[in-house]
Amino acid sequence: MKEAKGMGAGAQMAALERLISEDLLAMSDEDLLKEAIEDGIDPATKASELRSSALAKINQAKREKLAAARRGYDASLRESPVAKARPALEEIKRQIQALIRGGASNGLSLAFRKGETMSDADWESLWDDMVESGLIGDSRKDD
Repeated sequence: MKEAKGMGAGAQMAALERLISEDLLAMSDEDLLKEAIEDGIDPATKASELRSSALAKINQAKREKLAAARRGYDASLRESPVAKARPALEEIKRQIQALIRGGASNGLSLAFRKGETMSDADWESLWDDMVESGLIGDSRKDD
């Protein structure tokens, strides 16, 4: 490491790390195993520790990604102008039913699953879609 004399401490450590990595990569699996045992390292225990550490880091990254996605989703819900401007459920039903009764005159047709009644969430979702598409004017936008 004669060229290391002109290097800073960080560069020297990086060069040393490179040399050690190259040395390890050049060794056969059998030689690595033999050296680990000679150093008093139980290969099965060490492998288990490394696996646990890797899985813990993967799980932490997944939790962080989920938390970021949840924050983004929650923010999008808070920013939704349609949800804020939604009238009472009975008014939603009344306006949608009036629009449906208009039928072909307004170019609107709807199909319901299995002819069942709609849940409150279905009514609200349909309202949001109709407001967003401009089929129903939102009378509470200025509130």
